Amino acid sequence: MTNRLDLLRRSEKGAPLTDTDHDANATAIENAVNDLVLQNLLTNTGWESWSNSTLENVGGNLATNGGFDSDTTGWTTDQCSVASIAGGQSGNCLEMTRTGWIGQGAKQSLTGLTIGKLYRLVAYVKSGTSGNESCTIAIGDEGGNILYSSSITTSSSWVAMTLTFKATITNHMIMLFKNTSTSGTMLFDSVALYEVTPGCVGADTKGPDEWKKSTDTLLYREYKGDNTKSGSFYGLKMTGGASNGYVSQGSVNPEHVATFAGRPVSLGAWVKCSSANKARLAISDGNNTSYSAYHTGGGTFEWLEVTKDMSTTAGEYMVYLLSGTSTTAYFSQPMLVFGSSIGEGNYSPKPNQVIWLDAFIESSIFNNTSGWSTTGNLPLDIQVDSLGKIGAGAKLIKVLVIVADSASASASGPTGIWLTGKQVAQACYINDITGITNGKNRWLFGEQPLDDTGNLSYNLGASGSGTLSILSFRYLGVEY
Repeated sequence: MTNRLDLLRRSEKGAPLTDTDHDANATAIENAVNDLVLQNLLTNTGWESWSNSTLENVGGNLATNGGFDSDTTGWTTDQCSVASIAGGQSGNCLEMTRTGWIGQGAKQSLTGLTIGKLYRLVAYVKSGTSGNESCTIAIGDEGGNILYSSSITTSSSWVAMTLTFKATITNHMIMLFKNTSTSGTMLFDSVALYEVTPGCVGADTKGPDEWKKSTDTLLYREYKGDNTKSGSFYGLKMTGGASNGYVSQGSVNPEHVATFAGRPVSLGAWVKCSSANKARLAISDGNNTSYSAYHTGGGTFEWLEVTKDMSTTAGEYMVYLLSGTSTTAYFSQPMLVFGSSIGEGNYSPKPNQVIWLDAFIESSIFNNTSGWSTTGNLPLDIQVDSLGKIGAGAKLIKVLVIVADSASASASGPTGIWLTGKQVAQACYINDITGITNGKNRWLFGEQPLDDTGNLSYNLGASGSGTLSILSFRYLGVEY
């Protein structure tokens, strides 16, 4: 097939065009101009949105002696005494004994965390001799200031507590607290801390939003580093199972397919793999499939590209990123365009793309909660609140929130929830229930632009102390 961009270049240099060139396409040069402005036809190519994911551990346990197997090495105390005793959730456990101060705790310093990455703290807790009482697990800075925390009331059974956070400095601190001044002990065990990332690892076809996978393929979002291509914050890590692994995006909707039928399309991506003849790209029109060359297996990023003339009787347009059986490969910056070439270095994401999530994401802070009182303007980290399912760089969120207040009819001040961006004046989402029937639910779908960091702030208004309930807070869509 005549390359339209080549025709343009030859014409610019004064090279004569042959009759074959003219016959191939009378408008080839005009179309080549359009090819110079490549528009990505794929969505979520920066791998930011993962509503189908679960948080998966990356690497080993970063906590020291979290099982307290024989002693409390690696832990320091604050206004309490600790000891390793038998009878833990798994082997020995930490016994914390009150010494007269309310916030007695054990602490452990963490070094070498990566700013911006997500981590998850896990600890098991059980009542001691002081009975059921409040406890907290927390992440703090080196000075002992709490940055993230989670609290529960203990019971006579071991209960797992989890806390997800984003590193804001390289050195943090794990904190375990017995919150009350009741005399006696509290027990902690199996304390672990891992870097985590969203993954689609189920035996199903669910992948990152807008993408589908083969059922035995494992997918993970890769944070920027050696396994992402320069210019991308995230990449995709794919491991094939018993059969070849893949992720795909496309449509069989006749109205969508019609825009592709009879046209040349090109698919390209940066691919990294350490096994030859395993990783490649493909385009299908439902009649047949065209493949790119394989990655050489050299363990570095290579630009792979494939062009296909879509059939006039196409039954689908579908693109595939493929990895071989039991093979791990990394994919960055996939791009699909109309035309006969892309070329390395020409990647761009779809501008101002709105991703309607495959599954709604429940706020880990607000969803199905009660007992809220009036607050000031407080920050909300979208990545942490969504457990990593909404990645960095978001510009706007679309949410559905249901609120109620037990005395909203007689509230003397604003009652409900307000979301804001960089400034309070940027509030677009306002779910105001002032004056409505006491305890009546108010549903409101809306959107809120985010600040320059991809986060927002919130304000809560309550008629009294602990009267506001947020029955549902769900993310439905996100714009990048």
